[in-house]
Amino acid sequence: MPTAELYNNLALCCFYAQQYDMALACFDRALALAEDQHLADVWYNLGLVALLGMPTAELYNNLALCCFYAQQYDMALTCFDRALALAEDQHLADVWYNLGLVALSSGDKTLATRAFRLALVYDNCHAESYNNLGVLELTSGNVDQTGDLQGCARAASKCSQHAASADLLQKVQAFFQSH
Repeated sequence: MPTAELYNNLALCCFYAQQYDMALACFDRALALAEDQHLADVWYNLGLVALLGMPTAELYNNLALCCFYAQQYDMALTCFDRALALAEDQHLADVWYNLGLVALSSGDKTLATRAFRLALVYDNCHAESYNNLGVLELTSGNVDQTGDLQGCARAASKCSQHAASADLLQKVQAFFQSH
């Protein structure tokens, strides 16, 4: 069975063979499979790759999240800034979405709302951003702004494992049943 360590090493081999897209895909797979003891190695190697000259928006976006979870907030913002500078239109929505998640985790609902709205500017089908905006409106008591039941159901069906989506859908259903 493939392991995080295997994908981590494969990513480094791909990088040194100048197969950069494959290297990023392998790093992504390594991160998905990594358990605590291998997670640091994957992020370390991903950071080395960034330093060695493969700057991409996805890389800086992931490094920003890594820095945030390591409580390196200044570095996280620097990485997000770099990701925004490097991103092409198809990746800007993901960068803004992740920045919104970081803002939400930090308790800055205003920045989170702005970031999720900017994600929608670059991808107006970004279901996760719609969902999180709905959750923010609901938690602020703005039930009218959460969107219609059909929109919530669509967002929830896109990611059935997302607890906040399921919770929002239940609350909106209850609201519409009571009115």
